[in-house]
Amino acid sequence: MKRRNVIGGVFAAGLLASLTTGCFAGDPVAYDVESRFGKILKNTKVTSLKESPVKGLYEVTAGPNIFYYSPEGDGHLVFGQIVDKTGKNLTAEVQGKLRAEFQAEADKRAMELLKEAPLDKAIKVGNGPNIIIEFTDIDCPYCRKVDNFLANRTDITRYVFLNPIDQLHPLARAKSIFVLNSEDKGKALHEVFSGKFDKGGLPISNADFPKYAAEVERLEAGMAYGQKIGVRGTPHLFVNGQVVNGADFNKIQQLLKTSPQQSGNKGKE
Repeated sequence: MKRRNVIGGVFAAGLLASLTTGCFAGDPVAYDVESRFGKILKNTKVTSLKESPVKGLYEVTAGPNIFYYSPEGDGHLVFGQIVDKTGKNLTAEVQGKLRAEFQAEADKRAMELLKEAPLDKAIKVGNGPNIIIEFTDIDCPYCRKVDNFLANRTDITRYVFLNPIDQLHPLARAKSIFVLNSEDKGKALHEVFSGKFDKGGLPISNADFPKYAAEVERLEAGMAYGQKIGVRGTPHLFVNGQVVNGADFNKIQQLLKTSPQQSGNKGKE
């Protein structure tokens, strides 16, 4: 599975600092972590702390992140990997489980919020029984592969939320506004995905955005909803209510073979 991810390394201090403060009453070692490293771990929720396989080091987890703490002396935080004498990476093993659990919880929350999807802000393509809600960057190569994979199917209805990521594709936002301003949005979407404007000719530039207030509002509303349900990279799809992270064509195909779920949401272009 391939997916363009824009978060970065999970060990980054910035990511740790985005979590919520936690407390371990009655645990002197955990209290020591918070008291001695309060400034480093500010606003961090330490979800577990236990002895590591290395004497004197404690394994600390915070969400999907793992690091180590030595309470000796002034106390130290250690970021790195523990490998045993057989070559087995113990840190990677724990981290894999943490990430899987974290992703499962995130997907569960996203599916619960799916019923609130503002489908009137999406671009509706098709009228088939299988429902696909997708978040896509119009210049993302993997998003283009997904569009090509789905374009000729007659058994699906797609609700496409455009999710341009400016730092990676500086023209994606203007292309998105162009699509949203087009009379036939489905056709314009496919044309842009196919690369029609990659070498120029796009009639809208970033400087023109003030002229398209309604389209900008529609775009930003869809992006805000994506952030709310945890979309951090594209393509990100919900196929008949099930999460597909990335251009996982095997999983998409498998979910399209199942009986499509009935949806109370209705969208319009």
